[in-house]
Amino acid sequence: MRLTDLARLNAPYPEDTDPPEAAAMAALGMELPHWTTLETDIFADFTEQPPYGIGWWAPGSGTSRRILIADQLYCCTASVAGNITEAALHWLEFLDAAERDGARFADAVQIENGRPTISAPRPRSPLDQLAPELVRVHYAGIVRALASALDCLGGVVIGVAALPMSILWAGFDRARNNLNRIAGAANDGEKMQAQFAALLEAGIAAAGPPGWSNGPSTSATCWSIADEDSNTVSSCREVRFCTEPTHRDCCGHAASRTFPVTPAGPTSRYSSIPPGRWC
Repeated sequence: MRLTDLARLNAPYPEDTDPPEAAAMAALGMELPHWTTLETDIFADFTEQPPYGIGWWAPGSGTSRRILIADQLYCCTASVAGNITEAALHWLEFLDAAERDGARFADAVQIENGRPTISAPRPRSPLDQLAPELVRVHYAGIVRALASALDCLGGVVIGVAALPMSILWAGFDRARNNLNRIAGAANDGEKMQAQFAALLEAGIAAAGPPGWSNGPSTSATCWSIADEDSNTVSSCREVRFCTEPTHRDCCGHAASRTFPVTPAGPTSRYSSIPPGRWC
């Protein structure tokens, strides 16, 4: 890591304080206050006593399915921030590796007899020979971490918006496509989903130039880029349940496309739609 970045991250906290994890994220320039609030709210809704899982969802879904869905939703939520942190750290290491590798070639171009010539420097050590690999490792790490963050974000979208699809095998593009297929006229639940879809699309559009997100699958593209530099592609999502039956409802229950709406209240801060068929 570059000395300037090390100095910034090594600046001591005030004494007699217990800094939250958000303080380290802020030092990385990756503050996520709204996401931290969402994660905190979801965790606060867990109950260790009956009905278990996220309590205000009861009696919907049944106890075992409610526990599984709630656990996966929280895991995906926590993993988004974790993967973004990983991407930020890879970025800092990439900048350092790229600067060190580039410095070796600072005098590679010489003017001889009025003409430019290029002479690659002789490696002085194994580290010099491995320098390009260190650059590659970190830019691949950035892309892998961002792809994992997007896939976990897909799980959060499925959970918060109660989409009728598997939350165990979530992906951002799949969640986004399913969300955009909802007409929003069948019942109050679908109206809320359609409103959520509009807000999500507006946020995506505002994040880049016009049309920037149209084209190949976002997370799939990230994984393809990362796969060019890796023999093994593995999601960094924390998955505790990794099996899925072959029928449409991965928990083995009949599918239901009806989304009952519960009244908004202090325990339903992040969504007013309890799960229908999204485990």
